[in-house]
Amino acid sequence: MIDTINPTASVEYIPAGTGWTNQNIEAIVTGFSESITGLNTTGYLFTDDRSFVFTFQDLAGNTGSITATVSWIDKTAPVITLNGADTIYVEYGSEYTEV
Repeated sequence: MIDTINPTASVEYIPAGTGWTNQNIEAIVTGFSESITGLNTTGYLFTDDRSFVFTFQDLAGNTGSITATVSWIDKTAPVITLNGADTIYVEYGSEYTEV
């Protein structure tokens, strides 16, 4: 019987999770459905939001791919803008509301 089934895999993200972060995210390809002879890379380091395609080949020459996508890196520093005076005196324990 000739193998004509394309291999599959999964992607793991380090650190795990999809919450907003300002850190780099590493994606590694894991969980192959069968033995692999060719792989374009074992990991990819995301420094900003984008996608990367892992490609691989099984022993019979069938090819597979999986796309890793990161959309939760935010390295933009926050900007705080005051609407009022640049010096404000507030009595200890009092509330202040920016106008």
